[in-house]
Amino acid sequence: MQEIFRILKPGGYAVISTENLSSWDNIGCLLFGYFPFSMKLDGGLKLGNPLSPHYKEEYKEKYPSHTRILTWETLKDIADYVGFKVERLVGSGHLLGKLGEIVDKKHCRFITIKVRKRK
Repeated sequence: MQEIFRILKPGGYAVISTENLSSWDNIGCLLFGYFPFSMKLDGGLKLGNPLSPHYKEEYKEKYPSHTRILTWETLKDIADYVGFKVERLVGSGHLLGKLGEIVDKKHCRFITIKVRKRK
């Protein structure tokens, strides 16, 4: 996020989306001692969660897999720390559908933030 801040012009904005470590899916996995759905081991190997549809698969991706999965509050804190003004933060993909996205934004599968570099 520091690099995004550095290259943006003053007044410019960025939209950043990530999987949510505190989604109900991932909380359930951790509660039962499994690796979160959102994460892969180094090298793209999916182990540690037999409930994952990609369990024991190896990915050869062009871009590296997630090494850090953020929560709602962490994403907001990082943006503030770097110097962005947070304009909007939304969640999507809740277990309860659209209703869950409205009443329980912090536990959606994905979180998206719109930030602006101050002038």
